Amino acid sequence: MAQKTKKKTPVKKARPAPKRKKKAGITARINIGKVVVFLLLISLLVFSVGVVGYVVFFRVVIAAELPYESQGIIFEEPTLHDHDLPHEITEGADRHTTAKVAIIIDDMGYHHDVGKGMLALDLDLTFSFLPHAPFTKELEEEAYQSGKAILLHLPLEPRSSEWDPGQGALYLEDDQQTHEQILDSNLLQVPHATGVNNHMGSRYTEDDSAMTALMEMLKKRQLYFIDSYTTSETLGYQKAREGGLPTARRQVFLDNVQDARAICNQIEKLISIAALQSGAIGIGHPYPETLEALSTCAPALLSQVSLVAAGELVN
Repeated sequence: MAQKTKKKTPVKKARPAPKRKKKAGITARINIGKVVVFLLLISLLVFSVGVVGYVVFFRVVIAAELPYESQGIIFEEPTLHDHDLPHEITEGADRHTTAKVAIIIDDMGYHHDVGKGMLALDLDLTFSFLPHAPFTKELEEEAYQSGKAILLHLPLEPRSSEWDPGQGALYLEDDQQTHEQILDSNLLQVPHATGVNNHMGSRYTEDDSAMTALMEMLKKRQLYFIDSYTTSETLGYQKAREGGLPTARRQVFLDNVQDARAICNQIEKLISIAALQSGAIGIGHPYPETLEALSTCAPALLSQVSLVAAGELVN
C-alpha cells in the first residue's frame, strides 16, 4: 500500500520594509518652503531698495519731468516777490529811441525738457543756472555752445525758513571762509558764468555787511551782479555800485501769474518801462507757460526793442 505524500506547508516570504514616503514628502515640502521664503525675502529686499531709491531720487530726477504744481519746488519766495521794482524814468528819454531789454530765465537746471525748449528759442535770452540742479551741467554746456549769456543763480538766505533756497546757499551765520568756499563750489558747477544774480535772499540781501562782503568776492572773480530784487529793502544794487562792481537790477517778473496771456502782458509792461528809461530787465522761469509765451507773442513784441544779454545793461 502506497504511502501518502505529506504536503509541505509553504513558507511565507518576508515582505520588504515599506518605503518611508511620508517622511520624504515632508522633507520635500520643507525644501519648497525654504525656497519660497528665500524668494519672498529677495522680493522684499528688492522692493525696499526700490522704495529707498524712489524717495532719494524723486525730487531730483523723477520730479524733474512732473507737472510743476505737483513738485513742491519753490523758484522764488511767493510772499515777497509779488511787487515790481519802481522804475526810474530817465529825464528827457526819447521814446522813439530803440530801448534795450534783457530777459533772464532763472532757475535753469531742474527741468530738462522745458530748459531745452528755452535754449532752442531764437531769442537772445540770458540763462541763470542753479548750481546743483540735476541738469545744470548738461544745459549750461549747451547754452555756452549756443553762445548764450550765462549767470550763476546764487542761492541766498530768505527771510523765512519756510522757503528752502537749496544746495549751495549762503547764510548769514556762516563765516567768510565758508562763503568763499561755497561760492567757488557753485562756480565750478556753472563754469561759463560771467555774472551772478540772487536766488531768493530776502534776508541776506538786506544785510549791509554780508552784501558788502559778497560784492568784494564777486569783484575779485571779475563777475557782475544783477539784483533780482526779491525784497524792497535789498541792498544788492546799492552795495555793488559802492564797491565799483558792474551792476543792474530787475524791473519786472514776467510769470508771477503762470498764464501765457498774462506773461505776454508782462512782456509789454517790460517794453514800456524800457522805453521810458532806455533799458529794462525782466525775469522769467522755466515754466511751460513762460515757454509758450516766449514762443508765441514774444517775438513780435520784442521786435520793438533791442533784446540783449543781461550783461549789456550793467553799469
